[in-house]
Amino acid sequence: MKSKSILKFLVSLFLLGFLVACSGESKESRQPEPIPVTSNTSEAYIHINDSSNVNQATLFLGETFELRTADQTLFGELTKADKRKYYDSNGNLHYSVKYKTDGFKLRDANEQLLWKVKVNNGRIKIANDEAMQNAYKIKQSESGKIKISHQEKEIKTVRPSHNGPILQLSQNQNIVGLAHEDLGGILLLDALQPMEQYVILMELTKLQP
Repeated sequence: MKSKSILKFLVSLFLLGFLVACSGESKESRQPEPIPVTSNTSEAYIHINDSSNVNQATLFLGETFELRTADQTLFGELTKADKRKYYDSNGNLHYSVKYKTDGFKLRDANEQLLWKVKVNNGRIKIANDEAMQNAYKIKQSESGKIKISHQEKEIKTVRPSHNGPILQLSQNQNIVGLAHEDLGGILLLDALQPMEQYVILMELTKLQP
């Protein structure tokens, strides 16, 4: 009789342990799975091509900016919260960008000012002097025209057109991946060197995601 009681006790203990284990597994299975790490959704490519669709430059905006042309590649790395420097593949400095609340300054390898850029009320101002007395102004009108003025005179007007994802700025230039049409006006400024145009275009795209 006593052996039967012991057997019943052992069976009950086993069943109790089994139920507790099942309960623990069920509770654990209801816990939310960890959120997977995803890639940076702010990454973007901008392709600048000629009228024959031959690539002139490719701009990559990610954690590190990358500017690729047929002749060279530059990498734009944040060295401080308010400063980015552009190096070539050999580690030579080409440009630096100093961020301000309303724009940025583009400097050469010797930290000399090349261009000061400001954005205000949908208008872009670019000048090669600190006081910005000699500024170029770029603005897109409600009708879609991109207008460029200098010293209070309108020097260029372009109405961009679309062919699918391709933005055609002129007969010689097509852009793919540009989020804001007005920024294409940078590529119409003959006063800027092509590499300066590309760097400024990337930085303005960063300011207006």
